[in-house]
Amino acid sequence: MKSKKWLTGYFCIVLVLLGVIGVMIYEIDPYFHYHYPHTEEYYYELSNERYQNDGIMKHFDYDAVITGTSMTEQFKTSELDALFGTQSIKIPYSGATYKEIHDSLKTALRYQPELKMVVWGLDMNKFLLHRDEMRYEPKEYPTYLYNENLLDDVNYFFNRDTVLQIGYGLINNHLGIEEPGMTSFDEYAAWQDQFSWGIHTVCPDGITSREQDEADRYLSDEEKLIIQENVEANVTSLAKEYPNVTFYYFFTPYSALWWHGLGSVHHQIAAEQYVIEMLLECDNIRLYSFNNRTDITTDLNHYKDELHYAAWINSLMLKWMHDGEYLLTKKNYMDYLEKERVFYTEFDYESLNEQEDYGCDYYAAALLNQELRGVEFLNLTTLLKELTTNMEMVDGLEISVQDIDAYQYLTFYGRHVENGQVLAEIFDEQGEVVSELVTGDTVDENLEWHQYLLDISEVEGDVTIRFNGRVVDGEETGNELDCADVVLKDVFLY
Repeated sequence: MKSKKWLTGYFCIVLVLLGVIGVMIYEIDPYFHYHYPHTEEYYYELSNERYQNDGIMKHFDYDAVITGTSMTEQFKTSELDALFGTQSIKIPYSGATYKEIHDSLKTALRYQPELKMVVWGLDMNKFLLHRDEMRYEPKEYPTYLYNENLLDDVNYFFNRDTVLQIGYGLINNHLGIEEPGMTSFDEYAAWQDQFSWGIHTVCPDGITSREQDEADRYLSDEEKLIIQENVEANVTSLAKEYPNVTFYYFFTPYSALWWHGLGSVHHQIAAEQYVIEMLLECDNIRLYSFNNRTDITTDLNHYKDELHYAAWINSLMLKWMHDGEYLLTKKNYMDYLEKERVFYTEFDYESLNEQEDYGCDYYAAALLNQELRGVEFLNLTTLLKELTTNMEMVDGLEISVQDIDAYQYLTFYGRHVENGQVLAEIFDEQGEVVSELVTGDTVDENLEWHQYLLDISEVEGDVTIRFNGRVVDGEETGNELDCADVVLKDVFLY
């Protein structure tokens, strides 16, 4: 009798605990399966694309979508919204096929009748995939989050990862470690700061010549059928079904190193031409390609590997799409393809071995900031040089800059002469330090120049910039370097 009561009590306790867990899951709902997140009470971390994107599409308010593979993870919805006047979400799927993106967009279009704009990066290495190919096996997807079957939600309610995520979030929230809110879509899935950039990263062993099959210029009938089925089922079908939505498609601009590795540039361009001709039949598709911006695709300072470009390229692509630059039309696409063909078949890929690998990765972004923001760079070198004329020691030289808002980066080269630090400080109008860059005390015995960069994107208003070094225009002469612990040159605001 006692054992029966004990078992009854045990099962009651288990049921109560399961009920509490279920209520917590439904209330907090970290994957947005049932409702919009309670951001006024809890902090939600956007970190799991294939678990959270479906809920984002179903329960958030938006009229524009950015989607695609990892090539779209670094887009900023704030930039899209500023350019196009939209309220957008970002729902990337790392490594996704056209089929997976198509299926997710169907959900967005079904649940959000106000949707008017879709931005989708069409990976060029996926043209020849089967129309139904997915990155993972079906059993690896959380289908219980995608379907309308309430019975299999038990997989959500009593999933260990879900419970642990909620517990972690509640504890952090209760202890005041994180304020209520949610990861911004600008930050969601962004990976920029996790990697280094440039040829030493992309191709550390150097680039060697490689023979291409120049005879392979055409698509077989079987290849044409594969491309046709893939594009029609997953890309153009959406545009035809939703004629009031504008689809901004673009070919993801891989680096020149990717083109170098192709078996045949001619064959790739034949496939691209076939895709272009299908997409241009839809009036509500705006198709862009940036492959002929060869100043970018050949500069490996914009890439972490042969495929993945930096966040500033995403920013530029949004601007180009807004301005209608590099738009492919029925009138210009053949000229575009021919320029592409000539360049990537004739380019001296081994010349990239001599390319400068910037000491500061974001220097590549600084050099493109004028095109992105329309603000000319400001050369501070001459002005600072005048301040140091006839000075034997420089304890700190200062220069005032009015309305620094438009600039994003302060860059310069520095060189240790004695036991000096390279130091740059930016003061606001109240004399408070709002940004600074300090290096270590280590003396460079070789007295080499080093590149430095300070991100000033958050700095606003009138400021004073202070340096601790003497400034020279170029190569040092005579005893000029003996006048300060640190020497600076090439000081720019971008």
